[in-house]
Amino acid sequence: MADITGALHITHDGRELTLRLSMAGLGRLQNQHGPSIGGLLDENRGEDQLLNFGILVDAVSIALQKGMRMDSEEADDLADDLVSADQGIVARLLEAAFPEPQVAEKTGAARGKSAGKPRARR
Repeated sequence: MADITGALHITHDGRELTLRLSMAGLGRLQNQHGPSIGGLLDENRGEDQLLNFGILVDAVSIALQKGMRMDSEEADDLADDLVSADQGIVARLLEAAFPEPQVAEKTGAARGKSAGKPRARR
């Protein structure tokens, strides 16, 4: 079975964790930090522009709450540890939430070809 879009699987302190940043989670982040989530989704943001660290922790916390069914207080604490240990976790989480389309390329659908059985001749 294919993994659910938005799921990121990691190991931390010997514990297997699933972080899932769903559309509802992204919406919560937008409600808290604005439409671009404080610049997190801003493609024009320069490499030298520092993000608010609270946004990074919030994103991981929300993903833990969804992926592990964790309460917010426990998720906030663990998210702080995860982001402190690996700031790249948020980039990987966003990549999981917005994967590149691969199915269309493999099936030919991207070129306008049918992916199913050929039609019967009449």
